[in-house]
Amino acid sequence: MTTFGKATFLALFAVSACRSPSTEGHSRPQRLANVKGDQYLIEGDEMSIAGANNLYELVRIQRPFWISRNVGNASGDQAVSVYLDDRPLGSLSILRDLQVHVARRLRYLAPTEARIRFGPSHGNRAAIVVESAKPER
Repeated sequence: MTTFGKATFLALFAVSACRSPSTEGHSRPQRLANVKGDQYLIEGDEMSIAGANNLYELVRIQRPFWISRNVGNASGDQAVSVYLDDRPLGSLSILRDLQVHVARRLRYLAPTEARIRFGPSHGNRAAIVVESAKPER
């Protein structure tokens, strides 16, 4: 191994040894203690929370970080777009108009994920995708 190779190896080893597990992965919030599954998904039993009259309240109770995060220079209503079955509905406040029973699942997408899924016209906002509860036939 050359001197340059040894120096590079030692530098990488030193950096990796100094890295703390608690500081890794800060691009997403840490898993909440009461969340058993995916912290970016609300479905199943979590959809029937007492006290949630609409989807905004459901998100506020189950995953408050979805609506309290700052995205770029925007926060709140300006930071999150809402989609129903991949069709744009509007900003975060539209969730107040949607009753809990209309949704089967909600998924949070970070700005980069949302832009990949919905294209450049989506901008640099996060997204909440509501998958509608389709009636059984």
